[in-house]
Amino acid sequence: MKLGFSQICLLWLKPNKIKTFNHDLKVVAINSTLSHILILFCLLFTILYFYGKIMEHILLLHGAIGAKDQLQPLAEKLKNNFIVHTLSFSGHGGEPMADEFSITLFANNVLDYIIKQNISRINIFGYSMGGYVALYLAKHHPEKIIKVFSFAAKFQWTPEIAQQEIKMLNATKIEEKIPAFAKTLE
Repeated sequence: MKLGFSQICLLWLKPNKIKTFNHDLKVVAINSTLSHILILFCLLFTILYFYGKIMEHILLLHGAIGAKDQLQPLAEKLKNNFIVHTLSFSGHGGEPMADEFSITLFANNVLDYIIKQNISRINIFGYSMGGYVALYLAKHHPEKIIKVFSFAAKFQWTPEIAQQEIKMLNATKIEEKIPAFAKTLE
């Protein structure tokens, strides 16, 4: 009978469970250092497993005229349940502007980030354009995504809708209506 690492750890903590297996278990002698390391790993794994502290990663993506700093209050609320990451897309929040400006570019920003962070799979929360980027990644790179949470992503874009959105990017109006936000864009 083959036992996985988690089963070995559980047997280590609950030896009375050994009788529930219907095969003989053979004990292999290993050197003292290796056995201590295995015991520490088993203990750590078991503590994390039973107390729910094996946390998933979550990446928070901002909207079109935002930056990662705007999602800091949300990051603070999530930090006890997730390993929280934020990033600013190219051309946002002081990041250098790339030659192109597209959802594909922003998706590549995310892919580069998760590769550099050595994250195999991640949850993504995206606000507005960030939600669109998250959904794009889920479609084109499903092997990298656990779950997508999207808020206020716009799915229908027509020339008329684009013009309406562009009108709202008037710097003077932004300074008048939301001065604190305008300061973050400086």
